[in-house]
Amino acid sequence: MALLRTRIERFLDDIKSGKTVLAQEVTRELAADLDGVRYLPDGRVDLDSCSPQLRSIARAYFSASQHLASSSLEPAQPMTPISSTMTSDDPAEAAKLNRELFAHFDAVFRAFTGCPPGDFVPEGSSFAKEIRRLGERLNASRTKANALLRVANDAYLDLQKHYRAAGNARLKLGGSLPGQKLVLGGAQGFSGSSLQAVRSMLMYGDTILIPDPVQRWMETEPVGEAFVTVRMLEDIFHLSKLRPLVDADLPVVPLLVFPSWERLMEEHDQATRDRMERLAIDLFAPHILMTSRK
Repeated sequence: MALLRTRIERFLDDIKSGKTVLAQEVTRELAADLDGVRYLPDGRVDLDSCSPQLRSIARAYFSASQHLASSSLEPAQPMTPISSTMTSDDPAEAAKLNRELFAHFDAVFRAFTGCPPGDFVPEGSSFAKEIRRLGERLNASRTKANALLRVANDAYLDLQKHYRAAGNARLKLGGSLPGQKLVLGGAQGFSGSSLQAVRSMLMYGDTILIPDPVQRWMETEPVGEAFVTVRMLEDIFHLSKLRPLVDADLPVVPLLVFPSWERLMEEHDQATRDRMERLAIDLFAPHILMTSRK
């Protein structure tokens, strides 16, 4: 819901500011929908007043603006360095950025759930069970749910600002860190299995590079994805178990979460798209040939 509210508010703000001018026929079709939009006491859009058509157009508008604003593989909004003194080969800077990122992860999780990641799942339970219970509690209290979403939206926006500020800094720093570096691969998300893999890899390398599983939800509009917020929180839940290593003052950086821009590459990088097509052809070609011979 926080993601949807952000998209709708941006769409409405761009219309009011004149940044976006709708075609006359679209304006006529949306007139009643726009007039029906109400605002909560804190100034945020009341999602209950937004029609399905307005929601759909706001999503499409956000996706289109992301595409138009993208330059090569850079995120839709311009990136600026964290500070003018940042160097590309400073391990201390990598550790600092890592701590800032995990602090934002913790704030987002607390805002959505009301507790830190380490306390969310009691012994004998699981993330899936506890997230269902949280959903049931919020469904039973609409007032509590709206209050939680307002706080969660602020934390989510702060995380987005951090991503825009950091840009490719973590990616560049990861390549320049000294020692043996290993890259975690095989999945876009970060699950319990990913956590175990990182713990095993730490025995064989100085630094484990982890593609950011949270930023993928912000790179592009997650069209066709179900339970986006729940899956994002699950990524943070498992990733946060590594926070003691991030906060520790060690001579090396044991792990670094970096932006892989995987979804942007899938949509906009021709070389990536060609390789994906080649992979699909190589995978299905033997079965197609066997069928045609029969």
